[in-house]
Order: sequence, then C-alpha cells, then structure tokens
Amino acid sequence: MSSYLSYYAAWMLLAYAVKQPLLLVGVVLFLAFRQSIPDPAALWRAIGRASALRHQVGVNPANVTARRDLAIINLDLRRPKTALALLDEALARDPDDAELLFLRGRALHGAGRHADALAPLVRSLEIRPKLRYGEPYRVAGDALLAANRVDEAIDAYERYASINHSDVGVHVQLARANARVGDKEGVRRALAKARETWAHIPGSIRRKSFGSWVESLWLRARLLGDVTVIVSAVVIGGVLFFGARAALPAVKKAFAYKAPVASVHEVTSDGDGDGIDDD
Repeated sequence: MSSYLSYYAAWMLLAYAVKQPLLLVGVVLFLAFRQSIPDPAALWRAIGRASALRHQVGVNPANVTARRDLAIINLDLRRPKTALALLDEALARDPDDAELLFLRGRALHGAGRHADALAPLVRSLEIRPKLRYGEPYRVAGDALLAANRVDEAIDAYERYASINHSDVGVHVQLARANARVGDKEGVRRALAKARETWAHIPGSIRRKSFGSWVESLWLRARLLGDVTVIVSAVVIGGVLFFGARAALPAVKKAFAYKAPVASVHEVTSDGDGDGIDDD
C-alpha cells in the first residue's frame, strides 16, 4: 500500500504544476483501480532487471533461474500470459520445481484460467508442503472462489491461515467466502481474526496490510452492521467533508493562475512617457 503513495503524490504534484484542481480526481481513480495498476516498486525493479534477464533468457535456453525471475517480474506487473510462457519453458527443464509450479498456478489464475491453476498449485504443495508459508493455498483459494467453488475455497484459506499467522487479507477473503454461503457466524469469526491479526503483526507488515484492514472494517459494517464501525465512518467522513470545505478556498487560491501584472514603468514605456499622442 505504502509504495502506491508515490502514484498519488506524483498526480497531486502534476495537478499543482498545471494549476488544474480537477486532476485531483485522478487520485481517487488510482485508489479505486489500485488492484489493476502495477506496484510502483515492482515497476522500478522491472526497469532495472528485466532487460538483463531477457538477454540471459535469449542467450541461454537452459537458464531456468532467469526465466523464473523474469516471470516473477511479469506477474508483479500483472502480465500473467507473458509469465506463463516463461514458466512453461522453465518447467520443461525442471518439471518438479515447487516454486515454478506455484508460479505457474499463480499465472494461470491471473490469466483467468482458474480451474487449470489448481493442479500446479496442489503439486507444488505435495513437493513442499510449507512453500512460501503456505501461499499456494491462498492462491488456490482465490482461484476456487473465482470458479464459484466456495466450500473448497474456504478449506484452502483455512489451511493457509493455519500456516501463515500474519496475513490479514486471508481472513478478509474467508469473510467474503463465508458470506457467499450465508454463514454469518463464519463471517464474524473471520473478521474477528482479521482484527486480532492486525493488532499483533509488526509495523512493517501492518503497513503492507493496511488495505486489507480497511476492507475488513468495510465488511464489518456492511455484512455485520457493526455500529462502532458505522459511527466511526460517519464521524471520519464528516470531519473529512467539513475539512475539505474549509480547505477549498485555500486550494483554489493555490491552484489559481495569476497573470503577471505590468509595472507602471512597463506601461508608460510603450508610449512617449506621458501617454499622449504626438500629432
């Protein structure tokens, strides 16, 4: 979440530079479509490494590591089909590599082939049951949920949560899945666990989980009618609204274009000094 602040900051600076406050709407759009926009940190990593990795892939067909690393970059940039081609090449040389199988499942899910993603994810866990602290279970849960196999998705999320105790997002997904099957008590348990996890994780992980925490608050209000969250949201919304109203004149003034005013000397120097025609 924190790395996305660079997008918002750059857009606000652009709006200020061109003196157009309406461009601030772009900040809201970045927030709304954040899941479809590459992580800026990933973007910089890609710029720095992708060219060298592409060269290594081109000159050495046996370089599985370069293909894997380039595939990861493409997955971070939300280009799953490009990543899938690289992973298929790597798996042709090392078909039992758990990491490659996991990444292939992730790429297939990202490409919308949710059912196809399950086999490589399951195989990766057969080879290494705690690979990436159980992350293949999480991706499998997302794929199963997208395929509307909700009960199986819940099972996959619960298996992941039993291995990884610092992921707020999995409890949010569990709440969503339980809501799909009408299990309100399951929703309540999942959101309580999300709150508990948020309270105990280190600050560095908490910053990365901020979006999931906000989402859990939204679900507590929408699915459970949590009065505390609703009242807090109304109060915060009111403060932001009236604060924005109070700040509006200052924002308009900051963005206003001020035409340069000619000095008295510049005005009088255009004529003969006294402003009277010589006839």
